[in-house]
Amino acid sequence: MRAFESAPMFAGWHPALREASDDVKQAWRLAVARTVDGFHNSGFLAGAREKSTSSVIGGGLELDCKPNLLALGWSAEQGSEFATLSEARWSVYVNSAQACDALACNGLHQLAAQAYGHWMPTGEILATLPYFSNSGSSYRTKLRVLPAWRFSNLSEMPNLIQGVRVNGAGAPIAYRLKRKNAYGGEEEFELQRSDAVGRPIVVHIFEGEPDQVRGITGFAPVLKVLRQFDQLADATLTTTLIQTIFAGMFKSAATPEQVMDALKSEGEQAQSDFTKLLTEKASWYDKTDINLGLHGKLLHGFPGDELQFFRSEHPNAQYEPFARFLLLEAAAVTAMTLEEFTGDYTGATYSSIQMGTAVNWPRVMRRRQYIVAPLYQAVYQAWLEEEIESGAIKFPDGVAGFLRNRDAVCQSNWRGPTKPQADELKTARAAEVLQKIGLPDSYIFNMYGVDRDDAYQERARELKMRKDLGIDQARPETISEVFETTPPGQQSGVDDDGEDRPPADEA
Repeated sequence: MRAFESAPMFAGWHPALREASDDVKQAWRLAVARTVDGFHNSGFLAGAREKSTSSVIGGGLELDCKPNLLALGWSAEQGSEFATLSEARWSVYVNSAQACDALACNGLHQLAAQAYGHWMPTGEILATLPYFSNSGSSYRTKLRVLPAWRFSNLSEMPNLIQGVRVNGAGAPIAYRLKRKNAYGGEEEFELQRSDAVGRPIVVHIFEGEPDQVRGITGFAPVLKVLRQFDQLADATLTTTLIQTIFAGMFKSAATPEQVMDALKSEGEQAQSDFTKLLTEKASWYDKTDINLGLHGKLLHGFPGDELQFFRSEHPNAQYEPFARFLLLEAAAVTAMTLEEFTGDYTGATYSSIQMGTAVNWPRVMRRRQYIVAPLYQAVYQAWLEEEIESGAIKFPDGVAGFLRNRDAVCQSNWRGPTKPQADELKTARAAEVLQKIGLPDSYIFNMYGVDRDDAYQERARELKMRKDLGIDQARPETISEVFETTPPGQQSGVDDDGEDRPPADEA
């Protein structure tokens, strides 16, 4: 432990140890402002937001209604009937802007994408669930996504911390927000987290340290790196332009005025003193052709004078490795590989892409589960309460029964895009092997983000439809059978080194 005190590298390094809430309060506004500016002005960050949103949300998370049958005392048939009806009516609701959006502009999936895209530079999702009806829809449960800077930054004793009011246990019970008034200024107001029966009113989603009540952008640790990359690129471009514009140097023992005259054409030199010298050296010029081209000028130099040309030395050999190193650190906070972040797959192989995807995919799933799914879940709970209260979805003992069993009946999974595959054929072969060694089908389907029960039901419907329409039922059962039916010499693919493998008869 003494090394921490005596080592030269630790000299002068004495950071303060503070509560996370204090650090967030001090750094939030400036860190978020800088990150938002970066997202607005960096193609890498703007692209990262779009790519990450596509991986985490894609076209939207689909509801997989899973009420707890044991807790509710329901049979499997009751649970299936409830889930089927709920999912069908939910699909109508989320795809109607008039039904779910307080501004009647976007469907729920688009609102979720906006919220996640805002979470990346701010570290927070802030939304409200107002209850009113729009023309064109009978649904009253709405979602309004707000920018995170609508939070008040006010803290006051005994229980208001950076706009979040907490109870004695530290749990949030209300939020102090800002809004524009009729005079163009701002006024603050307070909203409860939920109403008297537990229906959510404000949705606030973030990740942080224990006792932290506000989130902060995950890009805060790499703001310096992103700035360094911009400075490196700007400095390299400036140096390149300078070397391109000033690509030649004239070395001479003459005075600067004489050299400048020498670089002029005969017409530009007029009656300067240098003209007399040129006349005296006419015989030398008659025998020497140093015209630099159709658009160049004739250099009126003398023996002993030297014109040197230079090529640009920037970007040099060190630029790309160093720039790549900076971008690698920035990509680490985006839950993407460097290739995804930059769009440059030079030198990547199937194995490297597969490994990078395998390492990053749990981070994508984590963001889906802990950042986006809670927003969907809050809207779903409020919507389901409205549906049961209106009688559109039947529930034992009506809305009173729902309120008593809210947690059990609202259990659900939220499915999004499946994990991208560098080679679908190799992935399918791997799935076949896993199935042969005894792994359950649920594990195989989860690899693709598909619910096993849904897949079985859809397969049964397809087989019945094929039978009704008289379509041949025969299908190969394994990948091996697929290749057995492929004509010899026609199989092709991609080797592990990323190169195209030609058909067998051309190899």
